[in-house]
Amino acid sequence: MDLPHRKPQRLKGYDYSQNNAYFITICTQNRLHLLGGIVNETVELSDAGKMAEERFLNIAKDTEVNIEKYVFMPNHIHAIVLIDHNGTTQGSFPTVSASTRSASSESTSSDSTSGTDEPSPTTAGVSGSSASPS
Repeated sequence: MDLPHRKPQRLKGYDYSQNNAYFITICTQNRLHLLGGIVNETVELSDAGKMAEERFLNIAKDTEVNIEKYVFMPNHIHAIVLIDHNGTTQGSFPTVSASTRSASSESTSSDSTSGTDEPSPTTAGVSGSSASPS
């Protein structure tokens, strides 16, 4: 079986185990809709999706990884996780330049999800979050 050739998504030489916030996506095998389905523009988790969500949230109980925000979709999970070895998450931002961080910290514009081809968490329904909504 030929596997697709994908561009590496990681920065060479960057230590991804250091304290920082990371955006992750986890896909089901063959992108099958194993985690649930969309009903009335809301994600309804299947039994397997509910079990996966419970296990996913338990990661924070036994590790130094905190789940800040997440959303379950029928065939994948998006999450922002914080690795926090000593109680202070800090460090460089691996995929954002200093000039971009500076510009974004001065800006008060809201987040935009335009340009994506999947339902937004608001449209599809956010399955859960460990942080309070903004």
